[in-house]
Formats: sequence, C-alpha cells, structure tokens
Amino acid sequence: MDEEIKRKLLKCIDEGLNSLGRTIKQVIYWYLENRFGVKRNEILDKPEEFIRALELIYGCGVVVLENMIVRKIREEFNVQSEDFISAIMEIKRKHDSFSKIQNYFILII
Repeated sequence: MDEEIKRKLLKCIDEGLNSLGRTIKQVIYWYLENRFGVKRNEILDKPEEFIRALELIYGCGVVVLENMIVRKIREEFNVQSEDFISAIMEIKRKHDSFSKIQNYFILII
C-alpha cells in the first residue's frame, strides 16, 4: 500500500476518533501504543489488534466508534465493507491488484 493511501486511511481513522474529541483521540493513541503495543502508523498493518484494543477500552460502544471510522473510509475510498477490518482488507486488495496491473504494463512498455 503506497504512502498516499496510508495517509488517507489514517486521516479517516483520526476523523472518526475526533468524534470523541481531540483529547480523547490522543488518549486512545497513547493507550494503544503503551498498553497494546500498536502505534498509530501500525494500525493499518494490525487492524485486528486495533479493533480488539478499542473493544477492551469501550466494550459494546466500540460498534459506534467503528461505524464512525468506517463511514469516513467508505466516503473516501468508495468501498462497500461494513466493518473496519474488512474495509482495510478491501482497500489493500484493490491497491495490490492495481499495483500488479500497473507493474505489468510497465514491463510491457
């Protein structure tokens, strides 16, 4: 996944978490890193751990927070997935397929 897509995905996550307030977002990132060992820039590589950590923090309330994040991702990337992990996987698949096609055409040229 290229850096531009990662940047846009992390921005979607930030916007979803901002719905709780900027300070709360910072606390969540601190907690993720210090309690669960997941840094902000690792969330896309560890989506399961990210959601598991949010579940431990918010319990059933994670569904609302996850929906806010996924709504931002769906708006930005036009994906159909309903949950965070599936949305990340769908974007990775699309990007990997596009990269393979792009590399194929570069080889032909």
